[in-house]
Amino acid sequence: MDRIAQEGIAAHWAYKEGQNISQSDARLFKELKKLVQTLQEVEDPSEFLESVRGELYDPDIYVLTPTGEVRELPRGSTPIDFAYSIHSAVGDKCSGARVNGQIVPLRHELQNGDIVEIITSKNQHPRRAWLQYVKTSRARTCIRQYLRREEKEKALRLGREICERELRKHDVALKKLIKSGHIKMLLKKLRCNSLDDMLVKVGSGAITVAHLTEVLEPPETREEKEQRARQELLEKNKKAESGKGTAADSEIVDIDGLDDMLVRVSQCCKPVPGDEIVGFITTGRGISVHKADCPNLRTTDPRRWIAVRWSGSPKATHRSALLIRAENQKNLLVEISSTINADDAEIVELNSRITSENLVEMEVVVQVSDLNHLQTLQQHLQQMPVVIEVRRR
Repeated sequence: MDRIAQEGIAAHWAYKEGQNISQSDARLFKELKKLVQTLQEVEDPSEFLESVRGELYDPDIYVLTPTGEVRELPRGSTPIDFAYSIHSAVGDKCSGARVNGQIVPLRHELQNGDIVEIITSKNQHPRRAWLQYVKTSRARTCIRQYLRREEKEKALRLGREICERELRKHDVALKKLIKSGHIKMLLKKLRCNSLDDMLVKVGSGAITVAHLTEVLEPPETREEKEQRARQELLEKNKKAESGKGTAADSEIVDIDGLDDMLVRVSQCCKPVPGDEIVGFITTGRGISVHKADCPNLRTTDPRRWIAVRWSGSPKATHRSALLIRAENQKNLLVEISSTINADDAEIVELNSRITSENLVEMEVVVQVSDLNHLQTLQQHLQQMPVVIEVRRR
């Protein structure tokens, strides 16, 4: 029975009949087994089709585990592909690798005959960047599954925060709605299958705050509350940024910079900690955080604004764009780069052009910790003799 469960009917038949399976048949059974395993793991049919296409190759390289077990991988595979070929749990916790006894980065391309040892960490988890340099469909599928689960969990938490905040405005608690059974009526109006389904849709922006408010609130009181809510929102943000928040500030969503899938910093105005900020709930893409005076924010529906504040993580860094106008002189770029590096900032992007007045206009995207860090950097750049103007974009 165990043999049937592990290898299937075909292998059991060969075992029962006492027949030897040819090498090609054994390989076929092995590939079919992998195919069935992939089908069980994949939710999206199109992703399964992509996975099948990815498996239609002859292995180009053979690598070994420290115990001598051989693994077949396509050429260009990385230690992440190797880790997922062992087990999805090993791949998810892969933090590094040793190849032939030497530590290598995770994007290192494996070669034929390499001996690979995977280093795992309980604090490690799959990154979206891994998708750029994995080769096997199994690794890609496992990474996408983890990211989807993580995104759903974040949407669930964010949706719960938003729903509880909106319900409090109507003197109703989410727990009370569930206990009384009124949640069924709310789910029906919002066309959701379950409470978690509703919370995920609210958190991801598929159900907007305006739509949720329409369901909870009579139309005649809506306009009056909208005006009051806008003013309260800006006041909350000011309190949060000045560190004078009260217990009511638990309604404010904390954000932590650039790496979140559901709460992200807008690239049109690139706010940094210290700027007054407002969140905008987008449709299907979570919350976009803008400076309070961002021109793009002013064109949006205020009913979809939400109070946000920086979480204050000391390790978080943030991007901001500076426009630098300077005299066209030799070694200008070197001098500006040195000044930025001296202030412990990092250049992420740089574009420059020479104007008709023979001046250099340079747009630099820098990575800084907060507004004070950025203003210090601006001041030091402005003090350079060749620099005419420095301002934020």
